[in-house]
Amino acid sequence: KPLSMQLLSCLLVSALGVTQSMLINPHAYRNPLNRPQFRVSRQIRMFMKDSEFFDRKHEETYLQNAFSSLEPTFFVLLGQPSTGKTALVRHVLSEVGLEKKQFDPLFLNLRGTDISSRNLLYTYLLACAITAGPVWRMLGESLSRMLNVKLDVKQIGGLDVNAADSNKSDIPSQFSDLIQLIPFSDRRGILVVDEANRLKDLASEDYKTFIQFMGFIVRASKEERKVHVIFTSSDSFFFEWLQLAVPTAHMRLLVLDDLSQADAKEYFLKKIPDDKRSLFKSDCECFDTVFNMTGGRMEFIDQYVHEVIQDNAPLGSKFILVQSELSMLGFQLSDNPSKPYSGADVYNVMRDLVTSGCGYIDFHETVRKFGIEKVAKMIENGILFLRPSSRPLGRVAVPEGNVLMATGAPALRAMELILQDPKYNYLKEQCR
Repeated sequence: KPLSMQLLSCLLVSALGVTQSMLINPHAYRNPLNRPQFRVSRQIRMFMKDSEFFDRKHEETYLQNAFSSLEPTFFVLLGQPSTGKTALVRHVLSEVGLEKKQFDPLFLNLRGTDISSRNLLYTYLLACAITAGPVWRMLGESLSRMLNVKLDVKQIGGLDVNAADSNKSDIPSQFSDLIQLIPFSDRRGILVVDEANRLKDLASEDYKTFIQFMGFIVRASKEERKVHVIFTSSDSFFFEWLQLAVPTAHMRLLVLDDLSQADAKEYFLKKIPDDKRSLFKSDCECFDTVFNMTGGRMEFIDQYVHEVIQDNAPLGSKFILVQSELSMLGFQLSDNPSKPYSGADVYNVMRDLVTSGCGYIDFHETVRKFGIEKVAKMIENGILFLRPSSRPLGRVAVPEGNVLMATGAPALRAMELILQDPKYNYLKEQCR
């Protein structure tokens, strides 16, 4: 890397308290779905279909106004897995925006997409562009003629595509050349890169192309003012990592949190089948129990409703997602030479979270207490989630500054059960 990039990396490590490996070693994130904090979402999908979009008026209005601005912006939308980041963006752009003929979105879904080289990234971008709206289709057709590319395109859900290999290898070396192919239009062009943390794979394999692509993003949005750009990710450190290539002033960080308790209850009531309402009588009268188990995360609520119907009885702590977190956290409580933290460290962090009274603890204070290496590894292993400081999109009150949270309400409930379990008393003694 250029010396300036190395110095910037060091400054970020010093100022932000992020480990060097987390910033410049994308291999640790090569398959984010294998990280523990994604297990809950994967487990839900074993039982449930994807959640239908739930009306989030505050968030929807904010994004509509932002995308309607004549001043294109580069947004980075972060949030825990299954908070509905993708569903929200797709709803605003694909349904609301298309209905009013206001937006022309191009969706790049990097989940399971290999973009680890310049050719692969170009081919995927081209394949998506030629099946999008008029602004992007013109870019795709122009690029196709320029490259003499023959594509075998298969439409997926009307939004995403897979493309065959290009039959031409001399792909243009500068992504900035593409900017001239994007026409100005009455309909605002918006580029959405979903699961954008997969760009770390590209940075690892072809750093030059990654820097060129990010230069294209900044120029197309901030300099040429042709399109809005929004990256979505569940990676706690993704925004800081991007600052290695893009100045902070060129990006706007947004964080999508879970639903408020009022909105979560409304969603919960909608999900109960009419012929099963008797099973949920107590839950409907006192939603606190359900909310404590699921938080405001829609997929967790889906799973709760499914299990109550399946068991034909209230769940309590038998909720499968709580049990899954108990298993995972129990494993993390055992000492392992390969981990920088001890079981007592994990127990101590759990106790801090549970006794906080608000479900979160200060990031920098925790780093001072345990050290950045231990905290960073706990985040990477799915014990904690780092919520960066950002204005809220919804109605949930959020803390100021960077805070650490459990990966969801089921994980926090599991932590409470662990602290009450006598078999972990030896760890309690070590923490004194």
